[in-house]
Amino acid sequence: MSSIEQITSSSSDLNAFLDQAAPATLAYAQQAQQTLQAHLGEHASVEAIDQIIACLDLTSLNPTDTTDTVSALAERAKNPGDGAPPVAAVCVWPDLATCAHRILGSTSVKVATVAGAFPHGRGHQHARNAGITSALTQGADEIDTVINRADANQGHWHKLHSDIHSHKHATGTRALKVILETGELTDATTIAKAAWTALLAGATYVKTSTGKSTIGATDDSVAILAAAVSGYQALTGNLRGVKPSGGVRTLAQAVGYTHLVSALMGSSAAHPDHLRIGASTLLDTLLEARKIVNQSSEPLTWTQLDANVAAS
Repeated sequence: MSSIEQITSSSSDLNAFLDQAAPATLAYAQQAQQTLQAHLGEHASVEAIDQIIACLDLTSLNPTDTTDTVSALAERAKNPGDGAPPVAAVCVWPDLATCAHRILGSTSVKVATVAGAFPHGRGHQHARNAGITSALTQGADEIDTVINRADANQGHWHKLHSDIHSHKHATGTRALKVILETGELTDATTIAKAAWTALLAGATYVKTSTGKSTIGATDDSVAILAAAVSGYQALTGNLRGVKPSGGVRTLAQAVGYTHLVSALMGSSAAHPDHLRIGASTLLDTLLEARKIVNQSSEPLTWTQLDANVAAS
């Protein structure tokens, strides 16, 4: 029996592990956050901006989305313009995955879609899994699913693990991003335990938010998720990923989240295999920042560049 099988074999075993893992995860996350302001004072570069662009999940989950809007999104994803690299993926509604796949199927850009009772995470498990299976048949390469927050807030960790594990089984070898909706979880300890539970159940990435809640990604939530991923790597030798999402609009946010992931998970983690940033409008901000850096005669710090972008 593997260490993960032992940890998750019963509710009492899983609870005991999470009670031990959560405090260490929170302490490690707090250490990295103390370095954030110093990093924002460092010089900006086009190379670093391009690194963030390459980690984007360019997202459109509007009720009014059509094949036309998704086609335009997909075209922009593979060629943002001005010499910038393609993004990592587009994230669209399941019924529009086929449209996105038609444009992106032969490129490096993945097609992600939301499934599993997005955004509320409630419903019968067989129906949630059926939604995942259907999305894959429609051309999705990656699945963004979402937990039932009530289970997490009530400490029903074994049930939550079972639910996520069944999502992973339905997803197969495809990437599974598990949305914790951290802004709706009770406290930091609950966020840490939810992240660990998702990772133990097979999540490829742990993700902050659906983008449909009042509170999206924050420095605290991203740091906790990255610290949990680091802890999972120490336990298993496997490095998983983090996806900040929900209200990620500014350069300072994108740079800060990338720094936290690098600080907690290692510098090689700032790569699409381990970092995705879910956003709808951030690409415009990054392209503007790229232009300002290219045109500037003097070096700019990330803080200065963020202010210049906001003023442009």
